[in-house]
Amino acid sequence: MKKVILLVIASLGLFSTNAQSTFDFIDEFGSLKKNWAIVSQDNCHGIINKQGELVVPVSFDYIEEFGSYSRNLAIISYNDKVGLINRKGKIVLAPVFDYI
Repeated sequence: MKKVILLVIASLGLFSTNAQSTFDFIDEFGSLKKNWAIVSQDNCHGIINKQGELVVPVSFDYIEEFGSYSRNLAIISYNDKVGLINRKGKIVLAPVFDYI
């Protein structure tokens, strides 16, 4: 039974073994954006896709979910300053502000 479950999970691409061994924590895929997951390494956060590729570098103190601030933007935090990323993972407002 365990082999069948692992085979199903692997065939669906729900995780990447490379990604799992690289990061301290991988959040649930789809909780931030479909096919993306927040990852943590040494208390820094970033975003990967289901292939385990970085969409947003693991360098932020915090990444908020899309929709909390704006439908298409998420708040990022770095050194107690905040900025914004878009749904493509690009920084649209550098984290240099005290608040947004």
